[in-house]
Amino acid sequence: MKKIMINYFMAAMLFSMAFAGCDEQPITNGENPVITLNKEKLNINVSHQDTIIATVTPHSDTAVVWSSSDESIATVFYGIVTAKFPGTCDIIATCGSVSATCAVHVYPTGVDPNDSIVDDLDGYTLFWSDEFNNGALNSSIWNMEINGNGGGNNELEYYTNRPQNVSVGTDPETGEGCMILTAIKENYSGKTCTSGRVNTRDKFSFEHGLIEARIKIPYTADGLWPAFWMMGADYGQVGWPRCGEIDIMEMGSSTGIHNGTQDRYFGGWMHWGIVTNGNHPNSGRAITNSYSVQGSYHTFRMYWDESQVKMYLDKDIYPSVQPYMTMNIPASDDDAAPGKYFHKPFFIIFNLAVGGNYTGISDINNITALNADNNYTSSFYIDYVRVYQKNDN
Repeated sequence: MKKIMINYFMAAMLFSMAFAGCDEQPITNGENPVITLNKEKLNINVSHQDTIIATVTPHSDTAVVWSSSDESIATVFYGIVTAKFPGTCDIIATCGSVSATCAVHVYPTGVDPNDSIVDDLDGYTLFWSDEFNNGALNSSIWNMEINGNGGGNNELEYYTNRPQNVSVGTDPETGEGCMILTAIKENYSGKTCTSGRVNTRDKFSFEHGLIEARIKIPYTADGLWPAFWMMGADYGQVGWPRCGEIDIMEMGSSTGIHNGTQDRYFGGWMHWGIVTNGNHPNSGRAITNSYSVQGSYHTFRMYWDESQVKMYLDKDIYPSVQPYMTMNIPASDDDAAPGKYFHKPFFIIFNLAVGGNYTGISDINNITALNADNNYTSSFYIDYVRVYQKNDN
């Protein structure tokens, strides 16, 4: 939708149109006044503008009064709507005792408002997304982590911000615009491999809703550990695990390796509470799926509300699929209860770890996923990540 450039002439015309629609004087012919808008619904991107025209019948010379139900989402000036922030609001045109409403849905920059993704999804509408189509990682949203601390799990990689490890580009097989995290077997800063990890900490977080990512997981073989997860935005204040952790998808565990089901064995998990004697409360579930979820694109979706978390694989393709992980999180003040830790904003994380406790591998030479056939590299492709929220939220 093109941004409208307003000059003085247009403003004068709109001003005169706005004042041409309403008369608060009694209607002498007995006809009740009616106000109509040329649009009942408006989809628009952040920072863009569009115009709504009001018509009052019978015609008169008194101004139509314009208002927005939420000026943090969109403002209106004589029918000119300016989109401010993703969300929904109503633009109202009032004339005396009559009014008309246009429902406005503001979408993030880069999302086509006419794309099918903006439709209602199980009662949720799109609130925020990154489609990774701009050729570069958006630094106003994402942080690239730089460290070799092993993630607290004795992982082998050093995370860098080099384009070899973190980039936005095109999947060479499908042409998808993606964020790409790449693991490389190489000596770097005392480590035997490098990789990528990104997060939205202090830049984007949300509380409750639906989050979905379409991703292509690499063949983990023995040793790769890709993950799509979240942590509480108060991590810097309360630490882990009191901040809460939600693992929406992680693969590459020693169980899958032992059973030879690496391409189908994955799980979702949650961590919270206080560490006591080296342990903390946690719960989750891993499954052996009926088909491989590596080497091609699949969607991982999580519903999160005031009472429950549910995680799904490929629900966009199989609407009746059952959740692979469900957990009840009723609000609670009990330090041991999950409900104390999962009703606050969380930020998003993607990473491609190598080795470590989860995989049961501590020697780079036993990481069979990085080998001569793939030039000792392997990539994790994220096509998009989208956050939806309830229409009445």
